[in-house]
Amino acid sequence: MLLAICKQLNKNKFYWIFYLIVIAGIIYFKFYSNTNKSLLPPCVIYKYTGWYCGGCGIQRGLHELSLGHFLNALRFNILLIIGSIILIIDFILMLLGIDKYRPVPFIFTNNKMGWFVFIVVFLFIFLRNIPFSPFNALAPH
Repeated sequence: MLLAICKQLNKNKFYWIFYLIVIAGIIYFKFYSNTNKSLLPPCVIYKYTGWYCGGCGIQRGLHELSLGHFLNALRFNILLIIGSIILIIDFILMLLGIDKYRPVPFIFTNNKMGWFVFIVVFLFIFLRNIPFSPFNALAPH
């Protein structure tokens, strides 16, 4: 078992570093973060235009997600939850050594999937700034 994990570590060094950073972020948001103090500066796009970017609400959503409040995290940024599910699946498949079905390398190596993700994020940014129902539910609140 330990030998298999070491082989995976050598094979996927970038992903291991990435997931260690993600785990460190989860630990930070679980124990040290709260909604009254901010780790990140305010969104420049929102500050000057009044429009929500794709990242608006991520810090509050991560805080709620680290506390296990999934529905509250959805209110802040729904793409955060979708991305988190993809990352969890990818991490489990990486640990098991099943590289054929891992979603993250597939997204980065497949041009069509990369464009699909880009279009989804762009549509999310556009739709969350429409001030009418049901689109205003996508805005972080």
